[in-house]
Amino acid sequence: MHRHKHYLQLFTIAIVLLMGYTGYSMVLPILTPLLISTDTLLDPAVSESTRYILVGLLIACFPLGQLIGSPILGKLSDKLGRRNILIYTLLPVIPAYLLGGLAINWKQPLLLFVSRFLTGLFEGNVVIATASMADISENNSEKTFNFGWVITFSNLGWMVGPFIGAAVINPEIVTWFNFATPFWLASFISFITLALVMLFFVETLPDVSKVTATKKYQSAPTPQLNQIFIGGTFFYLSFTAFFSFLPLLLIKRFEFSPPVIALFEGYTSIPFCFAPLFYGAISKRLTNKRIAQVAGFLLTLSILFVLLSNSTFYLLFSLIPPSFFIAVGTTYLAILVSDAVSVEDQGIALGINQSCVVFSEALSAVLCGILANISYTSPIIFSAFFATFSALWLFVLKNPKNSRS
Repeated sequence: MHRHKHYLQLFTIAIVLLMGYTGYSMVLPILTPLLISTDTLLDPAVSESTRYILVGLLIACFPLGQLIGSPILGKLSDKLGRRNILIYTLLPVIPAYLLGGLAINWKQPLLLFVSRFLTGLFEGNVVIATASMADISENNSEKTFNFGWVITFSNLGWMVGPFIGAAVINPEIVTWFNFATPFWLASFISFITLALVMLFFVETLPDVSKVTATKKYQSAPTPQLNQIFIGGTFFYLSFTAFFSFLPLLLIKRFEFSPPVIALFEGYTSIPFCFAPLFYGAISKRLTNKRIAQVAGFLLTLSILFVLLSNSTFYLLFSLIPPSFFIAVGTTYLAILVSDAVSVEDQGIALGINQSCVVFSEALSAVLCGILANISYTSPIIFSAFFATFSALWLFVLKNPKNSRS
């Protein structure tokens, strides 16, 4: 691929990720206050303990959909091409977000659960974009760079989305803004993303027609790949529990309002944007496996510092390290997965890896929703425990054939 086409493709994939995650992250921070509050969606008679459990179940709906959809979409993109599958998955996301807005306006919680499941089921941006990055990476150094920027632009969307979400739920800015507005806007952003893909996204899978006719898939992951998936799942349990239930900590300990929570959610995404600047230096000193291990241990320590926060000033400083180590860990775990399979199986392998992420998000949401009845800090303690477990598991992982892994 010529260099100017290479950079154009990088830019296009980056914009797709940015737009997709902006739409998704606008909605996420309002889910907890939407169900915790007694004057929004649920009947005021619903008990506090039931609300905590419903928060966990609602958060779990999106990753449950991704758990089912990601490996299927990844495999289909290996067969039919990245561009085609990206278009097919964006089409149903648009009405799915609209359904979420209607559910809030109509005060129909069940429809909101359905909306979250459907948006997760067809949300193929991460898997397909990461597989596209693997397609255009010519060596390990370039793959590290490209995967790093997948994480960066995904989380730039995470950073921008909550700020926008905080604004569009505030009726003091525009009188008709409410909790449904982020869903309307997310639907519109999905439409714009679809248009950008149709206009500018160039197929990265070589000889799609030839692959479609001749390719046979490796449906069974190798034992080494299974080990990576298990270690990754422990890490993903940690960071999904941390981010999903951080709003509960902010509500209970600091009494933050939904707009302020959304701002803090955006703030935690800042380290994801500058983390790739350090990947080159880190990779020169440590193997990919060792980097993932160290990220797990340091994530544990940094989460414990968040638990000790007793003032807003201290909280601002303590939230930066966990996000940085999560960015490092997720990037290098994806690289370990990619390096463990052939070029032809990038889509399905990275799809399974994404399923591990969303399985962890669903499981941690349900478990932590129950644990929150013990204490609002229990989900964060759960998060620290699994970060340590991930690092310990990766110590038993045999070194991949690739020396840099």
